[in-house]
Amino acid sequence: MPDRFPFTQISFAVVLVYLATGVLYFARLQKRRLERLTRFRGALKNGFENHTIEKLEDLINVYKGIYALAGEDDSYKSDLARQLRRQIAALAVGGTEIQDSAVGALKRTLTDYLHQIEAENPYAGLPSAERTVLQDIKEMIRVRAFDGAFRKLDDLAGLVQVRQDSLDKLTSLNRWSTPLAVIGLILTVVFGLMSLKK
Repeated sequence: MPDRFPFTQISFAVVLVYLATGVLYFARLQKRRLERLTRFRGALKNGFENHTIEKLEDLINVYKGIYALAGEDDSYKSDLARQLRRQIAALAVGGTEIQDSAVGALKRTLTDYLHQIEAENPYAGLPSAERTVLQDIKEMIRVRAFDGAFRKLDDLAGLVQVRQDSLDKLTSLNRWSTPLAVIGLILTVVFGLMSLKK
């Protein structure tokens, strides 16, 4: 008797291959991220011990080299600042391999670098459009061009509203996508098991 559910068996196999591929892909991404973080922390430790990182520019070059960044894009600086904060926290709780005598000096140096990054790029963690508008507002207030600053505030309000609308739309879509995906997975497994039984 011919198989009555060949489509179900094929679907089950495709779903299993798809899930396995997805898991392997995300595991590989996580492994790469962890390797880069470990390399950055190791380079940071060695750089300070060997005095090859003596200024912020040296630290930025090490970071760009490890994370394979190029160009003049400043978007990496928010992640660099986050990495520096994590390293400072690790130093504060004793979670590093650095000698106790060097911890204080390294913590002060990293804190200085963090302040320099935040002073140069105070809105580095924001999207480009919002960052540009805030920098314009700051400059207009500095030169006392309050009318222009108020117009820029209106622009910023519009940008925030657009972001909020996009977030609301995504939230609405996600509300249904997860339950539907779970139901689809359950049905695939059920039909796969049914096809194996026969």
